[in-house]
Amino acid sequence: MVIWSQPASADLRSIHDFIARDSRFYAKKVVQDIRIPKTVQVATSGRGRLLDSPVARFELFQIKPELMREGAHWSESPLPYLVAGPEKALVDTLYLSTRKNRRFAKLPELDLAHSGFQQQKYRRLMQRLPIPTRVLSAMNSRWDSISASDTTLT
Repeated sequence: MVIWSQPASADLRSIHDFIARDSRFYAKKVVQDIRIPKTVQVATSGRGRLLDSPVARFELFQIKPELMREGAHWSESPLPYLVAGPEKALVDTLYLSTRKNRRFAKLPELDLAHSGFQQQKYRRLMQRLPIPTRVLSAMNSRWDSISASDTTLT
């Protein structure tokens, strides 16, 4: 799920209002195209692959099963599935960024202040998950640059 910051929501409303002067239909369509991600990244213990659907393209990234045991909760849907909390989502993103040719090198949409992110929970996850030392070091470097640039974490 994407949680929009207040400035981004205001910008989206402005875009909608501007286009709606000419066409309410196209204003709604443009907003939907912006709000609904074109590609959804999914961490899985299964095989990594691409799945195209009418809703979006799903990129499944394989992560070791032992890294999938903590930091997720079951959805409250008729067919429950595991959903990563914000801390686990960041751990997975940083982990993948060390493995996939600078994938996720920049995270401009990251908004930890409005995601319910808990820094202590993140640190506990990083300590408990069996991440190789070299990979953990790279992940910590990325975290240091993220936390240094996010003034809400101080």
